[in-house]
Amino acid sequence: MNNTGTELMLISNISNEWYAASISKKIRAVHQMKAANRKRVGSTVPFGYKKDPEDKKRLIDEPVAEVAKGIFALCLAGNGPIKIARILEDEKVFVPCACYDTIGRKHSNPRSHYRRTDL
Repeated sequence: MNNTGTELMLISNISNEWYAASISKKIRAVHQMKAANRKRVGSTVPFGYKKDPEDKKRLIDEPVAEVAKGIFALCLAGNGPIKIARILEDEKVFVPCACYDTIGRKHSNPRSHYRRTDL
């Protein structure tokens, strides 16, 4: 009986798993090195910022960044998510997806202009 096909498949699967694990470790090491050097790691831009057209690795504050900084300050002051949401709603601050619509940025929420009224 000839089992060489099955034996080769097992060896091939093991080597593929080793390769994937090796690549994963290398990518993780690169991300850790970038983070240690205070460089951006993610591909998406945080709310309130956009990529510099001349240097894609650099971020530029948009006017919305003041809102993001305000949310951070509210959080540091000890406010929880629901209280922060109420404050932002009282101040008539747009939700992020509505801001993305105004600058033409894609997002995954098709009902971005609707707000929850039960907060």
